[in-house]
Amino acid sequence: MRDAIDAAVEGQLRPLNRSATITFDRRFYKTFTDAAAAQAEEYNDTNDSGTCDNGETFEDLNNNGNWDADGGNSIDRAGARDNVVYTVAVEYPALFPLYKFIGGSGTTRIEASTVLSNQPYGDQSSYDAPTTGTCP
Repeated sequence: MRDAIDAAVEGQLRPLNRSATITFDRRFYKTFTDAAAAQAEEYNDTNDSGTCDNGETFEDLNNNGNWDADGGNSIDRAGARDNVVYTVAVEYPALFPLYKFIGGSGTTRIEASTVLSNQPYGDQSSYDAPTTGTCP
């Protein structure tokens, strides 16, 4: 089903720019509220670096063993009734090359996201109690 959705979206976008690079990203959340908020899991920033690193600890709310900047999981683990944030990015050469002369990029990037809800044909699993993880 994922491939069919991607193909349909690409089929609509490809005629707009044949040389565009189209990428798809999916993250899943147990509730729509979590998907809309997409907040990072909290970590103990002991070295004040602003990133989860150097063995700092974090509360792994979704128990996937990784610190998540958006609190979501990869789509490979989505289940019934999960909410999926589906993001499509399109990159293509700038239409007006003169834009580079005033400090602009030679590439245009457009990104759009939506939240899709999986079909409710099964019981949704719940996360176990949060565990403590260690940042790389």
